[in-house]
Amino acid sequence: MQAVIFDCDGTLVESERLANEVLVELVGEHGLNISADYALTQFRGAKMADSIAHLEGLLGKSLPDDFVPTLRTRCAEAFHDRLQPVD
Repeated sequence: MQAVIFDCDGTLVESERLANEVLVELVGEHGLNISADYALTQFRGAKMADSIAHLEGLLGKSLPDDFVPTLRTRCAEAFHDRLQPVD
């Protein structure tokens, strides 16, 4: 065996919900109110560009250029501070 690849989300940690909670908070700062459940349903496994296009369609305007870098930074912070292992 040369390599082992793990799909950690839902197996070792549950990051999807936490990442979508961060997304919901950030888009809320730009005037779009959606639920974490909606975000999970719409964006789980989706490409970032497609997710941003969807959000901009709901919002009716473009998100700022720093939206994705800000999202990634906030997700990293949330993962560091709040990500817990799955039992």
